[in-house]
Amino acid sequence: MTPRATIVIVNYNTRDLLRQCLASLRAHAPMYPVVVVDNASTDDSAIMVEGEFPEVTLLRNSQNIGFGAANNRALADVKTEFTMLLNSDARVEDDVIAASARTLDERPEAGLVGPRLKWPDGTTQRSARRFPSARRSLRNALALQDAIPSALTEADYVDGAAALVRTRALRGVRGFDERFFLYAEDADLCRRLKLAGWRIFYDPRVHAVHIGGGSTQRGSAEDDRRRWEALALYATIHFGPAQYAAFVIARALELVRQTVTSAARAALQGDRVALETCKTALRHLRWHPGYFQCAALEQRMRCNPPARLPAGAIDEPSP
Repeated sequence: MTPRATIVIVNYNTRDLLRQCLASLRAHAPMYPVVVVDNASTDDSAIMVEGEFPEVTLLRNSQNIGFGAANNRALADVKTEFTMLLNSDARVEDDVIAASARTLDERPEAGLVGPRLKWPDGTTQRSARRFPSARRSLRNALALQDAIPSALTEADYVDGAAALVRTRALRGVRGFDERFFLYAEDADLCRRLKLAGWRIFYDPRVHAVHIGGGSTQRGSAEDDRRRWEALALYATIHFGPAQYAAFVIARALELVRQTVTSAARAALQGDRVALETCKTALRHLRWHPGYFQCAALEQRMRCNPPARLPAGAIDEPSP
């Protein structure tokens, strides 16, 4: 039987986690072709793939070109109806692809569906999200969070750690916007899919395990800087002047609340996670004035179209 999906995994220095990911696919989803794009890892990830998983197609990049660009390299040659985007620090425990494909089959207007993501201890991660906005930041500032959905539901976007997407929908929006090196590329992709007429779904009936932060040192100054830059880029691309101004104000309030509450937990309870959260919030507050310097950046965004998946079979109509 011809497989309906191709699994695409981008890797950067996550050899041991990648081994676990590929082993889980060999055990639970052996019928699907797998493509690993290695972003010039220095931990012998590529050698491990070649030696232990010869059935996997390995694409080597000569440098770290970023998450979106690496995905686009693989997507250019995908021939299947669906593409499974899977992080190297994720693993499957059953055939999540077949279950997700049924969800898309039942909803022709759906372009992408994300499963429930679990931590290794079995607890559920928050992976169905609202787009970044002033409203979302204000709700976060007030410590108001939506409940994690317990049934199939439409979402603004889902985390890109695991998601099944129609290949023609991906090609219709020219893949990932390569200006996003890391972070926020999933929100940007889903936003463009929605603008093209597709709907995004979150399906907690199926799941994948996601360790998180496999290729980055989560909470480090470098990682925090990349997150700040990605969110600033997203706001610059997608917000008009009034939306942008409201977002900058609301985001500042959100960061102040995070700083105060996490500092209090760290001081009163000795919570080390809270201490790291406080450090991250303080870094983002320090960089926050950079949003006021984005007018020139916005102009450059308007003048320079994004680098995306090359035009191929991209003229298929949206639903």
